[in-house]
Amino acid sequence: MEGLDKIRNKLSAEQYQKLHRRMTGGGYGADSREGFDNGFTTTSFNNSNSFSSNTDSDNSNKGTIDLTMEQSRDSNTPSNKSISNNSNKRKNNIINNNNQSAGSIFTSSNSNSNKKQRTISSSRKTTSKNSNSNKKQTKNITPPNHNKFFMRRNTNSGGKKKNTNNNNNNSSQKKRGTSAEKELEKKLKQSESNLKTCQATILELRNRLHNQGSQITEANGKQQSELKQAGEHIKHLKEKLATADMKIMKRTKDAAEALQVVIRNAALDAKKEARRQLAADSFKYGRYVPSSTGLQVRHFWEDGALIVDTKNKLKEVSAEKEKADKRKKEISKRCKAARLKLAKNGGKRISSSSSSPNGSSSNNSDNLLLSNTNNNNQQNNRNNNMMAPPRPVNMNLDAIDIIVAEEAIAVEVATLKQQESKMNGEVDRVEGMKARYQKQCKRIMDEDGSRFCHLPCLNDRYQLTCLLGKGGFSEVWKCYDLISYCYKAIKIHQLSESWSENKRSNYVKHASRECEIQKELQNKYIVKQFDVFLIDDKKFATVLEYCDGEDLDYRLKTEKCLQEKEARSILLQILCGLKYLNTGKQKIIHYDLKPGNILFDKNGTAKITDFGLSKILDEQNDGTSMELTSQGAGTYWYLPPETFVRGPGIPAPKISSKVDTWSIGCMYYQMLYGKRPFGEGQSQENIIRQNIILHAHTVEFPTRHKYKISAEAKDFITQCLVHDQQFRPDIVKLCEHKYVTMQMKLK
Repeated sequence: MEGLDKIRNKLSAEQYQKLHRRMTGGGYGADSREGFDNGFTTTSFNNSNSFSSNTDSDNSNKGTIDLTMEQSRDSNTPSNKSISNNSNKRKNNIINNNNQSAGSIFTSSNSNSNKKQRTISSSRKTTSKNSNSNKKQTKNITPPNHNKFFMRRNTNSGGKKKNTNNNNNNSSQKKRGTSAEKELEKKLKQSESNLKTCQATILELRNRLHNQGSQITEANGKQQSELKQAGEHIKHLKEKLATADMKIMKRTKDAAEALQVVIRNAALDAKKEARRQLAADSFKYGRYVPSSTGLQVRHFWEDGALIVDTKNKLKEVSAEKEKADKRKKEISKRCKAARLKLAKNGGKRISSSSSSPNGSSSNNSDNLLLSNTNNNNQQNNRNNNMMAPPRPVNMNLDAIDIIVAEEAIAVEVATLKQQESKMNGEVDRVEGMKARYQKQCKRIMDEDGSRFCHLPCLNDRYQLTCLLGKGGFSEVWKCYDLISYCYKAIKIHQLSESWSENKRSNYVKHASRECEIQKELQNKYIVKQFDVFLIDDKKFATVLEYCDGEDLDYRLKTEKCLQEKEARSILLQILCGLKYLNTGKQKIIHYDLKPGNILFDKNGTAKITDFGLSKILDEQNDGTSMELTSQGAGTYWYLPPETFVRGPGIPAPKISSKVDTWSIGCMYYQMLYGKRPFGEGQSQENIIRQNIILHAHTVEFPTRHKYKISAEAKDFITQCLVHDQQFRPDIVKLCEHKYVTMQMKLK
């Protein structure tokens, strides 16, 4: 229907009349046809290009035509001529439009022809122009009244008759109309065939689209099923993985429990072995003897047999050396007198019967010279369990005898010095073993008195093995990490029930500050902190890096002093750690640098630990100093003079990293010379009472020492131990000292 409507709208009134006459079987005369042609004033066309999707060919070939016809009485008027001209123009436009519609349909089915595409585009332009011109000329019309038309035809045929010329014109017009109708019918048939082709194409496309839709639906269903299967498979894998994780966790837990049992049993066995060895060595090295003074019980050290025998031998050798030195001086005097006598006698031998100038015999002095030598030889022989040679009674002296006596006493003194040196080395060795034994004794005593002596597993992860050391308010244990499978150190902070509330708050403040400072530090020369956890309401622990070497304090007790090359290596490592503390985001003062807080790992790397008294410089002020709020804390032998300034009305002193500079100088002095520069042999109470550090204005270096010390090292120590902190360098400037930066070849 819609296809024929489109064709109807494109026909003119005359073409539609002829088409309608042929379809209905009626005929018109020439006059009536002319009146019919002239009766149209305007025609309305709807140029729609849509096609129906119905497959019924009969319905698609039918259409309705809406026309309005007005009959003109006089066909020769100018208005009728204009209408006729307009109708002829419309005929041409309709033919062109039919060509365009047919071309557009043809091009839709044959889109591969480039020449036809250009024709279609040009025809579309012409169609748009004609449609615009037709829109200006058209008006709304009413459907034609065919009954009136037929009546008018009958009256015209019965009344008037036209002349012959008009009949000839009508016949020629009829011929032309017949040829146009044939052409139009041909185009109509072609349009119908194109329409059928388009409908077939549309149907094919619909079928193809339907097939594609079914394929997509089938693919979607298949994908949904595959996704469902994949989801079920993933769910199964997750369940399997969860089961495997549970099994692994169970196995790990079982392995950790088994490992914990093994580690704990090994630690208990080592604990028993240490106590057995301690008891066996107590005879050699000594023991702690308890002594009660009032309500307090103190332990005093009692040396063992090995220590006592070694010290007694050293005393005997030292006494013999002193006697030999005295004899050497006496023999030197007598040998000098004997040479004078030989010079007076002209180099002749002095006989035993010759008398001295004052009338006394010189044989007594000469025999005394030799008798002392013989007595010395007899004493040496007794010490060596040998028979002494017979003592000569009389002897004639000459220059050779005097030389022999001097050489003999010189050899004796040199031998005794060598023996004394060896005994000193033996005593140092035994003292080192004694220091190690004392440390072990103290460790075991502290371990037995600890609340964790039964070696529990803390936080279900850290199995305690042995006590490493005990401070005033904390204990450091060696533990095994059951997760990372390595040894670590765990520091347990405890609050005593006997403490006051103020003391508790201060301790918690210092412990919290230590954790806060150390958790952010990541440096090779600083002990790392790994974890912090709460044990109970009064105890918490920090997990630290374990250093399996000894500390610097133990090395100084066993070795007394270090060579400058080794001591400088340790010094540079400590300075690297301190420089890191003073050049980071937060500048930190350690405040408690001492040999006991310098640890060594298995590679010999020095590491700084124990930040319990450390201070963080306030950046809101100058960022270089702060007020000392914990006066009285720390180790007094290594603190600078400004920390001891106190009294009523005296403000709290200002401190900076120069506090650590002073501590570095004290430690390096002790490493080189084997003793502290100030307060050596004094207790902390005496240091406070006697103001030893406050009066430490100059540092003195020993004139004689075991090892040679360079002048640069002495200058470095002097710079560190400047009494006035205004002239003392801070850590950053100290690292620029020539002794630190220069490359030295030390033996």
